[in-house]
Amino acid sequence: MGILDKIKEVLFGEKTMAASDQMVDKVWNTANKIKKESASLGDKIKSKIDHYDELARKEQALEKNEKEFRPHSSHGESLLDDSRDFFEKADQFAKGDYEAAQKGKITIEQKEPVEKPAKGPVKGFEDLDGDGDEIIDDAIIEE
Repeated sequence: MGILDKIKEVLFGEKTMAASDQMVDKVWNTANKIKKESASLGDKIKSKIDHYDELARKEQALEKNEKEFRPHSSHGESLLDDSRDFFEKADQFAKGDYEAAQKGKITIEQKEPVEKPAKGPVKGFEDLDGDGDEIIDDAIIEE
């Protein structure tokens, strides 16, 4: 038996061919399992996509209904559309244009001064410490 015979026996012998067949079977079985699982996974993904598409359609319908039932006003989308921006006013104020920043916003009204009630003793209280204030008395420490 020569070297070529030994090489043929190692490369193409019964043990080598049997091991090769087993390996091919394992690869084939694994490929079939992967194919089945990927099909199942694809179905799951498709079902999730359909579910989220349905949620998106419902959300769009809710937004449409909300816009239809929102009371109409002359202000547009925001109640602040007609008003000047706070930061625009702050910028004008910082640049020294105090009157432009305050236009129509600040009014100073003179109110009548509130009359203070007449001074006199408060009913139900006594000035126990003699300081002239019958409501607040100093603490008396007894030993």
